[in-house]
Amino acid sequence: MSLSHPPLAWQELLQQQLRPFLDIPDWGIGGSCLLRKLGLVTTHRDIDIVCSAVAFQQLQDRCSALGWEPLVMPSHPQLQSDHFARWRLTDGSVIEWMAGIKVVRDGVERRWCFSPQQLTYEYDLPWMLAADWFTLYQLFDRPQRVRLFIKDHGGLRDERSAES
Repeated sequence: MSLSHPPLAWQELLQQQLRPFLDIPDWGIGGSCLLRKLGLVTTHRDIDIVCSAVAFQQLQDRCSALGWEPLVMPSHPQLQSDHFARWRLTDGSVIEWMAGIKVVRDGVERRWCFSPQQLTYEYDLPWMLAADWFTLYQLFDRPQRVRLFIKDHGGLRDERSAES
């Protein structure tokens, strides 16, 4: 999709940060960066990327080759994705890669499947759909994030056809 307005400064920085990964398929930007792109928040805490299990190792190898610092994460009692890694970029930003998303709550395992075919592209970056993160925030038990979608948009919109 070609948009008539230029990217904002934060999106240009995001392009620079993620440019080394554009040749690796099957990953998309979500989390607070997606919320920021949708105008639901004004800043993002980190860069959340969901990817396929196949892409995960390639992405980790690239982070290492770039000299980024792997950050140790304590295990979470409920969020137990098959693959998860957090890295500190040379500029101090933090990126989280996740694949095989799984949540275990009250002994019940729930999985969410990433679908690269659902990605949209803006400024050459792959973005996940708001509907996917609405679902993920529900799965992750993040009611404040769920309310952002409902409060500001009266529900979800299909950003594939909307000009943001």
